[in-house]
Amino acid sequence: MSNSKLENVEMADESIDKKKRKLPSKPENKHEPPKLNDKKLFYSEENEVLERDVIEDGKIHKEVVMQLTSIMDKVNKIKCQPGDLTEAQEDEIEALKIDGIMQFISLRKLNRLGHFRCKCVREITQDAKQNIDDHHLKLQNLIYEAMHLQREISKCLQFKSKDEDISLISVQEFLNSVDPEIAKNLIKEGDSHKLMLARLDWELKKRLELSTKLTDSEAKRKAIVNEIESKRRYLKALQPKLAAILESTKPVEQDLNLTFSETLTQQKLASSLPSPLYFLFVQAYSFSKACDKNMVVSIHGDVELAQSFHASPALIEEDSDSEDEQAEKKTKKHRRMTIDAKQLRKQQQVMSKHPLSVVVEIKCQDMGMIKLTFTYYTVLNITAVRADVDLCAKFNSSGDSKMEVDDANSPATFESSSHDLFSSLSFLQCLYDVDDDGIESPDPNNLFILNKYGISDLPSHIEGTERPYKWVQRLCGLHTLTTSSSSSLTPRTASDDDANDDVITPSTSSTNSCSSNIKNDHVSRTSYIEKMVILMRRRMKQRCHLFQQLYRLEKINNNTSECARTFNELLQPYKQKIICRLVEWKPLSYQEYVNLPQNQHIVSLDLASNKDFYFMGLLEREATNKNLPSSGSTNQKVTLKFCILIGSDYPVTPPLFSFLIQWKDMKRMATNDEAVREMECVVNTQMTTASDVLISQIVGMCSCFDVYLETGGVVERCAGANVGEDGQEDGPDKSASDTLLDENYTCLVDSQKTFLRIAKGPTRSKPFKFNNQLGFYTHY
Repeated sequence: MSNSKLENVEMADESIDKKKRKLPSKPENKHEPPKLNDKKLFYSEENEVLERDVIEDGKIHKEVVMQLTSIMDKVNKIKCQPGDLTEAQEDEIEALKIDGIMQFISLRKLNRLGHFRCKCVREITQDAKQNIDDHHLKLQNLIYEAMHLQREISKCLQFKSKDEDISLISVQEFLNSVDPEIAKNLIKEGDSHKLMLARLDWELKKRLELSTKLTDSEAKRKAIVNEIESKRRYLKALQPKLAAILESTKPVEQDLNLTFSETLTQQKLASSLPSPLYFLFVQAYSFSKACDKNMVVSIHGDVELAQSFHASPALIEEDSDSEDEQAEKKTKKHRRMTIDAKQLRKQQQVMSKHPLSVVVEIKCQDMGMIKLTFTYYTVLNITAVRADVDLCAKFNSSGDSKMEVDDANSPATFESSSHDLFSSLSFLQCLYDVDDDGIESPDPNNLFILNKYGISDLPSHIEGTERPYKWVQRLCGLHTLTTSSSSSLTPRTASDDDANDDVITPSTSSTNSCSSNIKNDHVSRTSYIEKMVILMRRRMKQRCHLFQQLYRLEKINNNTSECARTFNELLQPYKQKIICRLVEWKPLSYQEYVNLPQNQHIVSLDLASNKDFYFMGLLEREATNKNLPSSGSTNQKVTLKFCILIGSDYPVTPPLFSFLIQWKDMKRMATNDEAVREMECVVNTQMTTASDVLISQIVGMCSCFDVYLETGGVVERCAGANVGEDGQEDGPDKSASDTLLDENYTCLVDSQKTFLRIAKGPTRSKPFKFNNQLGFYTHY
């Protein structure tokens, strides 16, 4: 073991000696030191890298690594031996360390050479890449230059000369217009370029000639314009003089009853009217001048506002985006208020009407005047009308003041239950058609507009008492689709008192061809004006006649001598002897009429509506039969409470009566008494031919009531009569047909009329028909 260690130490000493011998000796002075600017000083190692072989360096690197590995193994073996290291072993380890350090120096040099090689390779790669990029950039520049040249070539190929934009005459026209010799030479040469130059020269020559003519024409035009301007100034200065002359002639026009100035003013205003009102104005004005001197047509309203008024359905638009953005910034409460304000503003736009209106004043002889105001709603494209009735002095209660009916809110100055007869709503509704009440829009297209903007009740959004009746649309030339098959405005006429009126009714035939309708369109429209005037005067006459009847009935409002005298005056024209008396008369509302029991059969048939007039009266007759049992009250009366329904088209539809007869606790109506039902039938159907329909029906009702009582319509047990077998007395509800021949029963009143027969037929009908010649009552 010790021998081996000695051998290792000797080998280490020998290796150290060898390395020491390998160390370079000090340089001799015979070589000069390198200078600082000598490149070999700085690049000697780089040059060595270029001179050395990479493969050889790899082999050297492998050998150095193997030597290092062996050195490390030797050191490890020495240190792993048991016991302490001897001095020889420490010397050996020290020698191995020196040898390992030398190997590390070699390895470090190889590593540095490898880094130099990588650096060189990267520089070479970078130079190659830079060269490639340079070539690629040159190629890109060449491509762009080629594309630019291509575009320039395309522009050159697509170049249009100015001569192509010049409108030239055709070649044949050019050849025909130039000198024949020149044309022949051009054709013979066949050079298109020369031909084009010749055409351009000829075009230039012609255009110079036209330019000269244009200059001369412009000079003439300026002279004419100056002359026109001077004449315009003269006419402008003449206008005030003409106005002064017209103003000075007004007294002469008034003395001669001329309307030249008024006509001129109305014609100027007519130019600002919308089409429907203009159509109405022209037709009505022409008719008043040609056929009716008692009819005055005029235009009212703000002319300046009308000239700047251009409303149309396009005005109703959705809010702009800016308004929506502002609305989004507000709170929810403010947003709701904004939405309501927008909705109200849109509704106001929908219901906007034109500032001008056409007023037609129709004078009715000895009755008063009807003032019709026609307005036009621009967005809905409909026309509406309002009526103001001015009655003459004889239609008042005292005879010393004038009655005026302006509208429904200011009915009349006289205290009368008939004040609604002349209000605008009741006066104009059902003029042509019973369903034409003006509540709904006559144009079905408006339903979508009204629903869109939340207008469910059209009359509540219309100012005043204007209503868009269907007949008004036809008067103004507005044609709309209707739900009914008949769209003609055929007025409904009464049978007697209106038979003599000249009403031109349109043809009832509905099979006319379209061409004939177009041919007669102007004639039919002009006839609408005449029909409207006739119907207005007829309605005025009917309402005045009805008012006179109602006014006479109003005086009978209590059981006094004055009322009795008034009632006798009503009965004076009639030959019948009336015993009962009218003691009460008052108007009713629609709701009051519906709630009364005797009217339920009329309400169930939908014969009553809120556009009709309702009245109630009370008839009384004393029970004068001496055989009646005595009671606590000496004045026993049978009453007839009657209700009257007067339609808005009176007297076309006669008044409708309903009865309720009361005696003590007994109540007889049409629903529980056949005789009362028959009495209603007679009054409502058999007494409607007289001129005063309402008075005639009331007189007939009084006569029927007397007949009803005198023929045992209501009976009562006689005084001291025997009690029935059942021990009960027959009350007043016992049927008269069963008790009239019974000696225990008697009528309530003494008979003062002559009857051929008291009852007839299985229904025991009563003799309600009066024979004027013979003076007795018979059956119908």
